[in-house]
Amino acid sequence: MNDEFVMRELDISQDAQKLAVMWRESDDQWPGTWSGGVDFTSEMVTEWHEREKTINVFVFESGDRIVGYCSFNELPEEKNAGYVAVLNVHPAYQGKSLGRRLLQHCLERCSKLGFHLLTLGTWSGNLKSVPLYKKTGFYWVPDTSAWMLNYIPSILNLRCAQPFFSRHDWYQSFVRELKQAEDDERWEGMKVFTYRWEGDGEALTVWADREAHTLTGVETDAFLAAAIVISPHPAARLLDWGDAGGHLGWTSRVDVGPSAVTEHVCYLGVCSDLSEARRYTWLKHYV
Repeated sequence: MNDEFVMRELDISQDAQKLAVMWRESDDQWPGTWSGGVDFTSEMVTEWHEREKTINVFVFESGDRIVGYCSFNELPEEKNAGYVAVLNVHPAYQGKSLGRRLLQHCLERCSKLGFHLLTLGTWSGNLKSVPLYKKTGFYWVPDTSAWMLNYIPSILNLRCAQPFFSRHDWYQSFVRELKQAEDDERWEGMKVFTYRWEGDGEALTVWADREAHTLTGVETDAFLAAAIVISPHPAARLLDWGDAGGHLGWTSRVDVGPSAVTEHVCYLGVCSDLSEARRYTWLKHYV
């Protein structure tokens, strides 16, 4: 780690002028410019941060300059999910892993908060940043301009994964092919994102169900455990439940040993006061 750069949390009462300078000097690297032609002042920076509902804002400082910035919020439409609102590294300080370290810190912070997911949005032509996002565990959701999901906060909290991560740094051991393309993958008929780590002859693989927004499988050198949806497509007629709410039941089979099979029944409840759109989302995610 380079001692020239110090990561810390933003103190807007002390940092507004430094931030204004960083944004002015970073202006041209944003599509259409960051400021839109308006001179970005410390007063504007202060007003903006007082208005934003951020969980944390982390910055990199070099001497008396702020040269890196990352803010994240809670995703309004999903409980215990975070959203990277803004990530910026000063043009003169790029190529020094500052953006990567800021994202790593946000991911680890989300894990400590108990979040299951961190998201961000970018644009498909962002050739400089998309590989960085993918290397830190973000996956590009198909059929979006570049909406990206990252399940590493959930994975770091998996008990069965912690022995591996106690021996291997999660970033250094993460194995990923970096393509400037959507991540459209199927596993056992489900739409998933596959996470794999390797180190010193051992491996860890985790599958995330991209529609249910949850982990669905894990494989270590000792075992494989997965929840596999046999029929992942929702039945449209189930939307007509009326105001009383309802329950949807299904049966699943889980292999628990070389020859043993257990069968269990689960029920999904849908609250009566949910909107039709939200009811559909629940069914789409879990059926």
